[in-house]
Amino acid sequence: MNLSPRTCLRIMLLPLLASLAGCWMSTEPLIDEENASTVPFLGKYSDPEGSDAPLVISAADGQAFEIAQGDRSDLHYAIAIGEDFYLVQFVDAVKKPQPIDLGPDLKGTRKPTQISAYFLINWDGEEIALFEPECRDDILGMKGVEGDATACVFGDLEDLKGAASAYIEDFSKSSKGVDVLKPWEG
Repeated sequence: MNLSPRTCLRIMLLPLLASLAGCWMSTEPLIDEENASTVPFLGKYSDPEGSDAPLVISAADGQAFEIAQGDRSDLHYAIAIGEDFYLVQFVDAVKKPQPIDLGPDLKGTRKPTQISAYFLINWDGEEIALFEPECRDDILGMKGVEGDATACVFGDLEDLKGAASAYIEDFSKSSKGVDVLKPWEG
């Protein structure tokens, strides 16, 4: 199955984060309590998709942080990459089998997985720019990376961090994130 550019995150995260493009993933979580960084971007943010409910990013147990909106919340870990960037991991939120009914051709049961996906945050001290890194040829050519143009699959944290560092090298301060979270003014 060839995933469309925005499919990976739509399956797994809050509607805001689901709107990002591209897909970096691993078959099991690579960031955990032992190697995660403390994040500085806790607070309330406006939803760029226009929801009246703020996105709330708050500290959770240990190094984890929570992203919540309305009655949905997810726990995440992040690792600082460079000066203003964080590599954020989210794990499949499905914890028990759930029925799927998306029309006559798409029915069945969605089973839990340990698949983790990754995105980058650029934090400027006020706003959060969200980027889902693309699976570019230079990333695919790196040690420990498998996949194709729709998804890069990482088997180890050092390879993932190396790819994130390479991706960030191309970042320009004039570039815009896929979505920008501005402080909540509600």
